[in-house]
Amino acid sequence: MNCNHLSKILPFLILALVSSAAAAEDCTSAPINPKGDTSKLQTALQQATNTGSELVLTGTYYISQDTKVYLRNDLKVDASEARFIATEQLDGDMFSFDTHASKSDECGGAGVLANFDWIGGTFNMSKAKVSTVVPLRYKTPAGREGTKQTADALSIRGATSSGKSKLNELLIENIVFIGTENDTDPYYLAGEIVEYS
Repeated sequence: MNCNHLSKILPFLILALVSSAAAAEDCTSAPINPKGDTSKLQTALQQATNTGSELVLTGTYYISQDTKVYLRNDLKVDASEARFIATEQLDGDMFSFDTHASKSDECGGAGVLANFDWIGGTFNMSKAKVSTVVPLRYKTPAGREGTKQTADALSIRGATSSGKSKLNELLIENIVFIGTENDTDPYYLAGEIVEYS
């Protein structure tokens, strides 16, 4: 064996092993409150359902794109001290909690019917793009037209397209939803609260 050749490729082999380990799902670490750091919000929510551990969210989060999470195990979120504000760039759902044919089976989620408990939080969708299915779409102001069929604050899909169910119990309580910038604005300017399918 050529030791010189081995010493040249060994660092790349170690890097490849470390990279593949880092890409694997973390199924054991407790979720960490991002405390207003939007860049860490998706990871915290995914980690909460990976482990089934409760996640407490505090702070203000500015959401510019769909925060997508695959349901695996129970998801319990206490967002009583959190605010989620859609930016003008948000076109679609603020949060999508999805059941996936294979990804929902990871972290021990195979065969598990998960409970989804979300408590508290203020969701402000007043600046988000308006969905394509809002009634009287022609009244949507220029620049607010969205391209997505849904523009929900919380979108929970409890079954796959083939009908595989993932949800056992769904509980959402004590949330505040702000759909328009002013109390007198008409409904067709508003975002949507919750969709469950």
